[in-house]
Amino acid sequence: MPASTDALQSPQPVVASSLPLTPPVPEQADLGELTLPTPSSNLRRLEALSQELWELRLVCLSDGDYHGQQLQHLRRRWAWLLVGCVAAIATATTALIWTGWRLQSAQVELTRYAITLETQQQRLEQLEQERLMQLEAELRSLQTELPESLPNQLATQKQEVADLQRDVQSLEANLANHRDAIAPSSMHCKIVLPQPSAVRG
Repeated sequence: MPASTDALQSPQPVVASSLPLTPPVPEQADLGELTLPTPSSNLRRLEALSQELWELRLVCLSDGDYHGQQLQHLRRRWAWLLVGCVAAIATATTALIWTGWRLQSAQVELTRYAITLETQQQRLEQLEQERLMQLEAELRSLQTELPESLPNQLATQKQEVADLQRDVQSLEANLANHRDAIAPSSMHCKIVLPQPSAVRG
């Protein structure tokens, strides 16, 4: 019987809430007065231990299910987070590739515009030089076509115009004097004015 009692007491450290299988032994009690447990009490204690063990198994199973659900939830969250990170990295990579391609295209277009602008500027300078040379040639041709005596002729014509103006002024003065000298009775007579060429001669 003591061997069976030890076998029944062995799971006691695992179950903290289980009752002791044997009552506490007084320190000064006589060993001869101790009573051994009966089979019925051992059976009841065994049933109690079995019930507690079953409850512990149920608790362990429920805890295992709970932790399994939590672990599954964490795995799902980790999977969603991983998918989100991969999608974000893919999107960022695509955006960087597209931005790089656009920058390269813009650089190519800018280089093309710069080359076109330089070509147009060179063409404009060439046209300006050609036009300037053409104008210089036309000016030289006009200078060669003009007679050398043109300034003298212009001065002579200016002098003649000045003489004609003086003649006209003198004729107007003579006409005014004649009008004042002629009587009212002779207003109908015809006055013949000398020609400017005759006056000059």
